[in-house]
Order: sequence, then C-alpha cells, then structure tokens
Amino acid sequence: MNQTKDPKKKNGLVIPVRQLSSLTALAISGIGVIFMGGYFLGKQHAAFEYVARIEQDSLADHMSASLCSLYDPELLTPHVAIHDAGNASAQMLQPEHDASQYYAQLIGYGTQKAADAFAEKLVENNIPVSVKTRKSRTASGKERVWYQVVTDPFSDKQALEALTKRIAQAEKIDGIQIVSC
Repeated sequence: MNQTKDPKKKNGLVIPVRQLSSLTALAISGIGVIFMGGYFLGKQHAAFEYVARIEQDSLADHMSASLCSLYDPELLTPHVAIHDAGNASAQMLQPEHDASQYYAQLIGYGTQKAADAFAEKLVENNIPVSVKTRKSRTASGKERVWYQVVTDPFSDKQALEALTKRIAQAEKIDGIQIVSC
C-alpha cells in the first residue's frame, strides 16, 4: 500500500480565526488586569509609607514642642495675646514674673485661627485664656510655628487645678500641664 499525504488533511490543533482573536483579547485583558493590580498595590504601599512618615514627623514635632515648652526659658516668656471677655480685640501684654503664679498649658494648634476660635469659646464661658505663639524644630531640623492656648496666671494652684479639670472634662482634653511663671 502506498501511503501518500493528502494536502487537504491537516494534522494537529486547528483554531478558527474567531476563537484566536477571542483568546488574544482575553490574554491582553489578563495582562492589563495584572498590570493595574500591581500599579494600585504599589500606590497603596507608597501611601502607607507617606502616612507613616507624616505620623512620625508629627510625633517628633509634638515631643520636641513639649520638651521645648518645659525647658526653654525663651518660650516661657513671649509676648502674649490676651483675649478679654469684654473686648473682642486682642492686646499684647508681657507676662508677670512672679514665682507664685501658675498657668495651665491647655492645647496646641497648628493655625492661629483654630487657636483663636478655641480661646474665644473658653472666653465666652468666662475662662480667662490667652494664645501664645511657639516655635519648635522638627526631627529633620525644620522650624515650625504653632499656637498654644494657656490660662491666665493664677496665684492659687488649687483653683487652677480645679479649673483645668473642668476644662478637661468639658472639652475632652488630655495632658493639661500646670507650669509656674
């Protein structure tokens, strides 16, 4: 018997053109999905690193500001903007240097507007406060300006402690410090 190959008879896998184009489109779509998934996972990782760095810098700023306000005598005697309950305008005064005087460091803000708004809220409740401008350095050495709301000086430390407890409960503030001036 003579075996000859028939040119019309094909051996192997035969894929019609319509199915080939569908498989090609599916493969390209799969590659696109994998690329987009990797892209967004990379962006998420970068966002987490950015947020972590911001939180670390913020913590370093907070720690530096706390230490500076405790030990830097220049920060303890700046000009102070006093908010008077009867007068909406602020006036500049020098704090008095009496060793038996105390004031409470209530809360710090990054903007003058926020600090003034909080101070005005307390003044409306007949709590005498002022806003002090503070300067501190970040861990990377950048100088930051922030604003601290403090009570007016008190000669009676116990009365000031009672007032700070009342403020802490009403305004939900933790970490109020009483400092002598």
